[in-house]
Amino acid sequence: MSAFVELEELEKRLEWALSDQEKLVAQAALDDLSVDAADYGVASWSALTAPANVKRIILAAATRYMKNLEGVIQSRAGDETLIWPEVEGMGSATFTADEVRRITETAMGGPVQFGTIPVEQYGTCYVDKSIQYVDSIDGSRPFPWYQEKSW
Repeated sequence: MSAFVELEELEKRLEWALSDQEKLVAQAALDDLSVDAADYGVASWSALTAPANVKRIILAAATRYMKNLEGVIQSRAGDETLIWPEVEGMGSATFTADEVRRITETAMGGPVQFGTIPVEQYGTCYVDKSIQYVDSIDGSRPFPWYQEKSW
């Protein structure tokens, strides 16, 4: 399976030019994220059929990964300190829980919600016991229409 997005699209989002080694890492990350997106979404998605929303999520995850390959949480250089707020999945090309939810919702056609539908009985249930059998297609064996509870 090829990546849903091209390496050039990722390079446009980064603030530096990728070296040859970084390009290999970035391409592997795009491939892995595309496979994961198809697993969370629709298995038949390809580079041509994947929704634009899913491609943006893949690019965001790949950009986050490339900016912090080592998965550091805090970095200090002189009097400057950089702290990464996301701890989940740092140092690996993975989606956050929110990104997985958005991919799943895209695959389902919108936000997925569960609920219950109340069922109420209306009137009384009447079975005409005078009709005992329904004719079958060929007329050879009638099908029983009603049977008393036998348990």
